[in-house]
Amino acid sequence: MADPGRPRHYEEEFKRRIVQLYENGKPAREIRTECDISRSTLHRWVRGSATAVRPGRPTTGRRSGTS
Repeated sequence: MADPGRPRHYEEEFKRRIVQLYENGKPAREIRTECDISRSTLHRWVRGSATAVRPGRPTTGRRSGTS
């Protein structure tokens, strides 16, 4: 893993491929492990994607049962 004190730079194409994997149903844990990215990085990219919709997941960003 990279030096935690030093931010990493990712190309936009790489980010788009990662989001596409997630949107196509690949488990986030597998994506993070295979691509060596953090949980927060993956979810930030997914939230930032205009097309990011995960089948079976709410699109409002709120969990059901919470207020």
